[in-house]
Amino acid sequence: MIAAKWKTSRVVLLATLLLFAQTASAETTGTPFPKSSEGFQPKVTYGVSGDQMWVKVIAALNNNNIPIVSASKETNQITTDYIVGPGERNFIVGGLISQYKFVISVVSATPSQTRVNVNPVVEARWNGGPKPDNVWHNSTKDNPEVVSNMRNWLYEQIERSM
Repeated sequence: MIAAKWKTSRVVLLATLLLFAQTASAETTGTPFPKSSEGFQPKVTYGVSGDQMWVKVIAALNNNNIPIVSASKETNQITTDYIVGPGERNFIVGGLISQYKFVISVVSATPSQTRVNVNPVVEARWNGGPKPDNVWHNSTKDNPEVVSNMRNWLYEQIERSM
């Protein structure tokens, strides 16, 4: 009877230690997704020429250290490089990591009116653990609030550069 009790106690102790090790080894990684100031409402259409707006968008990206992969006035599109987003890593089972980028279009409606469309793209993948997933999955549609906050944040940065 004593041996059975000791065996049960060892199993409970081992399970508690494993749970503690798993919890203690979890860490947040990356940087939080950007978020606009509370109550900020973007204009989207601006009273400047397309060329002026193009310069303002590039300035906003540069001011926030967001690398640009491509910028084509012919297609009216600017695409940023991926930026490491938030993640959570656990040394025992791996973790979820994320990245994001912006696809921005700058379109002249009239010589003095320009519309800016900001489209954030959010991707995630499982990292580490017994079965790491090395494929990034587009999770933009799964995170509408995050995407909306990111979109408004970049509009806010653009408007600050004006």
